[in-house]
Amino acid sequence: LVRERRAKYPDFLMLAPDDLRDPASIPVDEIAFPAALPLGQSALPLTYTYRPGQPDDGVTLEISPADAERLTPIALDWAVPGHLALKVEHLLSALPKEARRLFVPLAETVKQLAAAVAARDRLTDRRESLPDALAACLAERFPLRLDASVWDDKPLPEHLRVRIRVVDEQGRELFAARDLDELARHLAEHRRHASARVAQDAPAAWRRAREQWEKPDQMAWTFGERLPGPVDVCIQNGLTIHAHPALKIGPTGVALRLAASPEDAAAWTRPALGRLLELELRHELNFLHKELRGLRELGALLATYGSLNQLTEDAAGLLQRWLCGPERVAEPTQKNFAAALVQARHDLRTTGPKLVATLREVFALRSALEVHPAAYPTLAGDLAQLLPKTLLREIDYPRLTHLPRYLKALKLRADRWRQSPVKEAERSRALSPWLPRQRALPRSDARYWLVEEYRVSLFAQELGTAEAVSPQRLEREFAAASAAATPTGSGAAPKPVAPAKPAAPPLSVLTTGTKKNAPLKSLGALGDLFRK
Repeated sequence: LVRERRAKYPDFLMLAPDDLRDPASIPVDEIAFPAALPLGQSALPLTYTYRPGQPDDGVTLEISPADAERLTPIALDWAVPGHLALKVEHLLSALPKEARRLFVPLAETVKQLAAAVAARDRLTDRRESLPDALAACLAERFPLRLDASVWDDKPLPEHLRVRIRVVDEQGRELFAARDLDELARHLAEHRRHASARVAQDAPAAWRRAREQWEKPDQMAWTFGERLPGPVDVCIQNGLTIHAHPALKIGPTGVALRLAASPEDAAAWTRPALGRLLELELRHELNFLHKELRGLRELGALLATYGSLNQLTEDAAGLLQRWLCGPERVAEPTQKNFAAALVQARHDLRTTGPKLVATLREVFALRSALEVHPAAYPTLAGDLAQLLPKTLLREIDYPRLTHLPRYLKALKLRADRWRQSPVKEAERSRALSPWLPRQRALPRSDARYWLVEEYRVSLFAQELGTAEAVSPQRLEREFAAASAAATPTGSGAAPKPVAPAKPAAPPLSVLTTGTKKNAPLKSLGALGDLFRK
């Protein structure tokens, strides 16, 4: 083996004196590979390990949970100056081929750019991430304009990313990660467990916080300008345990309560806002049935549908859900709640007659379709699916206003399906794959009605659709919902540790000069250059 390789690699399997030296005697460049990372007033220890393929390969930062929350991508990008050139080389190599041509010879370009980004980091007092600094330096030296987000999906190799090892007060590892988003999920989970332990182990701390912040059931907004931010409960293992003020539905009203996590606080507050609107509008809502007296005019149109009393109850419930929907309150503040209350009172005075008119049109169309002389084979099933007896309990008011258009689309299909059986068959085939998916969804799901819009676009284009719809969009919407519903095993993802970056402009814009002409393949091609 040595004989085969020696011609090309003279030093193959040959030891040098330095290979036999004691590692402890080898000098270390403490500037390139520092022993600690400054973070505020602290210096956090860094350790270096050469174990390719192992979880702790590369550089590891040991940190407490409290300090971990203060980490930013910028701090980690510049933590190890000795890795800077390797990081720059990786980022350059990840660019498109057209851009990489500008960097030949690569080794010399890497050396120059590594020095340039290091100098820029000193000048900007560490306010930029490495990708941002590199993009700026490239723009100064090359005919190349790109946004740092071009590298978002091209992460550095594991050994060039700092491994963050979070430990407790006894130095025991709690969890480790190289990605700040993953670290944020671990921290949120750790905080939830710590908060639950505090509630069990230190109930006095929670009791004191509740006595200070909680408020009994109220029937109006009496919670100040806005809800308080997170409040300190106690400190455990160096981690400040927070409680999160939230509104919560109580037996007689809405109370201010402390939740153990921001997720719990949000889950309590949204329905509580709707309940508070109900309480404020309770006197007006008592007269809702009077607003719907016009439904009596439907008379015989309801003969095959249901009773007038049930329809009135369902219509009143539909309006109440809409008028008191928590989505009316953008944020839980006194100003937003007051504005939502004013708008709800206005809608309450004007919406009753509109709802009666819409339902009159819906049931008139339904009655006409039931006795249509040229009904297509599945009309009865389509009508029953579109207008079940429980419809007003399942649909929201804004969507109800589209029902007449959906029914008109069924009527147009019935009017002309026999005129062109070929087109009818083609359109039916296009719709049929989506019908089982639609029926599996609740009517509160936007995709349910997107399929209905697609039906309109196929059979009654002249009616128009409420939004752009196509098979490609339907596929994307169903695929995205399936991906979002897939469990990740880590619970709900909280906000990242690092401050959110502003939305990036288009991915990248390369301006690499004039494109070169293709080389001539043969002498015969010279003639093409002189054609008149």
